Amino acid sequence: MLFTKDTDSSAETILEEYPSRQLHESGYRILKHGHSGDALPKAYRLERVANHEGEKRQTVSTTIEKKDLWFVAWLKGLAMNLMQDFGDALGVDFSKMTSPTLVRKFIKRPACLKLVGDQLHVILDPFDHDTALRDWIRHVNEQQLQIPWLGNLVLQISIAQEPALAPHNSAEIKRRVFAKSAPQKAA
Repeated sequence: MLFTKDTDSSAETILEEYPSRQLHESGYRILKHGHSGDALPKAYRLERVANHEGEKRQTVSTTIEKKDLWFVAWLKGLAMNLMQDFGDALGVDFSKMTSPTLVRKFIKRPACLKLVGDQLHVILDPFDHDTALRDWIRHVNEQQLQIPWLGNLVLQISIAQEPALAPHNSAEIKRRVFAKSAPQKAA
């Protein structure tokens, strides 16, 4: 049962419009909660001058900087859309996943970074469903993508056969990872 104030449209028209409205609401929820869409920079800048004592400041004016706000909002929307395209590229099993789920499942992964000549190698630790990435990784590597902000290093991605740190007992991991961060207690 749907409630509406629309008295002019037929029931069939309203039923056809409702799913697209629901997709809009779902998209907003994903942008807000999954990509922190509501966490944006201030839309104004305070301009202040020193008062006659020289210590306290007096607000002279505020200026709205909407372009900064719009740019960050646009970037978050772009990231959301790119993640959906990424899910589509992985195939039907992943195309219906939300972008935060795709980030959690495929992007936020342990990896090792290595510089090899003019290439940046990103070697992901193996994980569940990593086989879904193989074709996508091959496609990315074939493009020889250069990363401008890293001196045009060429990105190369792979998945390791074994995790970078082979499983050890907890004490061994703590000893290796935290060896130089705190003084050892006497045994």
